[in-house]
Amino acid sequence: MSRIHLVRPGMLLVAALILPACGSNHTPLLQTVSVQGKAQKGPLILGSSVDVHLLDHDLNPTGAIISGQISDNQGAFSLSGISNRPFVEVVTQGFFYDEIADALSSAPITLRALASSDGATGLRVNLLTTAVVDRIRHLVGLGMSFDAAATQAKTEVFQVFDIDATTFNDLARLDITGVTASDAALMAASAILLQYAGDRAATPGQKVAELSLALSTLALDLAPDGSVSATSALRTGLAGSAHRLDPVAVKTNLEAYYSNLGIPITVPNLAPILATFAARWPWRFGPQLPNNYSRPAGGSVAGKFYLLGGIDNAIPAAKGTVIELNPATGTWTPRADMTTPRSEFTCATVNGILYAIGGRGLSSTALSTVESYDPATDQWATLASMPTARADLCSAVVNGKIFVFGGQDGNLILPTVEVYDPATDLWAPLADMSTSRTQAGCAAIGNDIYLVGGSALSAINLVDKYDTVGNTWTSRTGLSSPRAGPAVGTLGGAIYAIGGVDNSGMVALNEWYDPGLDQWVLKTPMDHPRFSALTAVFGGEIWIIGSWTLSPTPVHSTEVYDSSKDN
Repeated sequence: MSRIHLVRPGMLLVAALILPACGSNHTPLLQTVSVQGKAQKGPLILGSSVDVHLLDHDLNPTGAIISGQISDNQGAFSLSGISNRPFVEVVTQGFFYDEIADALSSAPITLRALASSDGATGLRVNLLTTAVVDRIRHLVGLGMSFDAAATQAKTEVFQVFDIDATTFNDLARLDITGVTASDAALMAASAILLQYAGDRAATPGQKVAELSLALSTLALDLAPDGSVSATSALRTGLAGSAHRLDPVAVKTNLEAYYSNLGIPITVPNLAPILATFAARWPWRFGPQLPNNYSRPAGGSVAGKFYLLGGIDNAIPAAKGTVIELNPATGTWTPRADMTTPRSEFTCATVNGILYAIGGRGLSSTALSTVESYDPATDQWATLASMPTARADLCSAVVNGKIFVFGGQDGNLILPTVEVYDPATDLWAPLADMSTSRTQAGCAAIGNDIYLVGGSALSAINLVDKYDTVGNTWTSRTGLSSPRAGPAVGTLGGAIYAIGGVDNSGMVALNEWYDPGLDQWVLKTPMDHPRFSALTAVFGGEIWIIGSWTLSPTPVHSTEVYDSSKDN
């Protein structure tokens, strides 16, 4: 076996290099092999290790290895030796710059690379080249040339991220610091994989392990047929990570990192690429809430959502503020204040009129007062009070009447059920719930109203059905876990219970209930755990608006759920 002479150290390769190779099957003469370029995740750091394995025409190892290190914090490497082998595989281990955390990685990562021996200069080693090493070997094993295999694998790996790469340069020629569309696509895919790893890491120290696992899973899926199922956990998870990834932060962090090295770069806009792939994910972010308050109520009229009252956390005290959301434009508009400032109340909509019922006032005592709001005139009217003053109640509308359930009066958690008829402005008592509860969710399906979860001194998973015609109660299958303050809504004849707080803390759970089967099914959770968020349905999507946390600190974001994308 020929002895390989290391001429120059200073190399790290963290991904698979895919470059054209000669097609001759004869044994070539000994010649100098040079492997030079940059290893980029973010860039690998100075001193990371590199092993270059010399391969035969079938991409099998020959046992000969050239070793070296990365020579600077840009990930630069340059290595050479004497060989008669047509291909190389680079195996490297080292730390890298994490463009999401804006810090060096917490652990080293090991990645691989393939390249032809006579074309391994000017390389850019990246995560995607790592993912296609096994795919290229598989295609070459089927008789395809190295060039053709590399081109096909490049197109296939980008397709996982819904990116058309048919016009892109060789995968190992793309640069995360470049300005072309293909460079931006590489940076986007690389950042998505890193975000995916961070989303799954139980602690920051596990992020690199999760990244290694993601790369191995991606490589395993691609190897036999070049595809990853659209419904696989990996692909849907990557789409969710694209949804959560902040492209502005990635751009800012990378540009600052290179600027500190004395190298000005301009990272392309990644947002359009991320948005296309993230559209696979059933959740997206909606407009931010403009105000700093929590525990409001709200309802929808004529394609607009009205957010009412809540607690001003700067004071803190109940507010009477009303703002209108236009879902089509994402804009909020102030409307006329309520007559009575209130929080922890319920809101129901009947015939285009919003009804604000109960809650807590400025003195934090439970209220019995009721008022109505007409969006067409932007005016409030005072109505007959509830017989029972209470807060943390819930309501649902059946046949033009408002049914109000449970809550607390400041001393007791109540089983009380009452009904209000807007046509007569009269209240009437109904059969009590079997279990007193507060902070439950309510949803109407036909003539039945489902009471979901809530608190009876601690969170409960109970679900009960109230028959508005017979004034009777029936127990139904409970939630998968106890939850108080879930956001409950209906869509397509089913009930969704989203978020809430269990007996340990807030959750982002999303459960779907089929009334006919009396069965709950776990669906894709929200991004942010929320408690006492509001729900609305627009355009066949469920909107989850705001939240109250246990701090208490309000969550100002809105999340929108498209059930058709949730398999």
